Amino acid sequence: MLGLFRRIQLFWVLVVVLGCLQAGCGYNWQGTSNLWAKEKIEKIYIRTLDNKTLTAGVETFFTSAIIREFSKGRRLTITTSEGDADAVLWGTIESVDNTGSPGADIELGQVSTESGAGQLDRVPIFSEYVATAFLNINLTRRRDGEVVWNGGFGHPGYQYPGSARFGLPGTTSSLINDSQFKLALEEVAKTIATDVHDTLLERF
Repeated sequence: MLGLFRRIQLFWVLVVVLGCLQAGCGYNWQGTSNLWAKEKIEKIYIRTLDNKTLTAGVETFFTSAIIREFSKGRRLTITTSEGDADAVLWGTIESVDNTGSPGADIELGQVSTESGAGQLDRVPIFSEYVATAFLNINLTRRRDGEVVWNGGFGHPGYQYPGSARFGLPGTTSSLINDSQFKLALEEVAKTIATDVHDTLLERF
């Protein structure tokens, strides 16, 4: 009798599980399932982002980071040809910024250089800088041209130190600071790329 009861119990468990799978109860194997399959989107092409800022070359950082993130996830196939894709991921870099971190400035009186003394009265020299960015990203289905998903993505700020010049922290040259800013933007791009990937695949 006990064996019969267990068989009946197992039968109903299987019925519930199979019914849930057929109805799509929202369970997915994260990392492998493509939630866009029901929209007939399994392959996407990622266009180079449009750079609306005055900082040349940043579109390379952000586009490459997004391609790497989607390739790593392998939940959507990334195509090298737009014509082979079901949808196109595209967008714009609206802003990138590089500002001194609040509370990190050093006010100087006079700085001695190789060419003599340079007067820098009450000039704020930042020992830390913050890199920020904001992007708009869209997904367009190719068969009908409809934008099926979009979103704005920003970064609260990636801090990095200024280089020392004249023996004083924060007195970085513009060339060194630009190089460090671009390195910081690469880190910002990684974070935003992860947000784009995760948000797009969590749509349903």
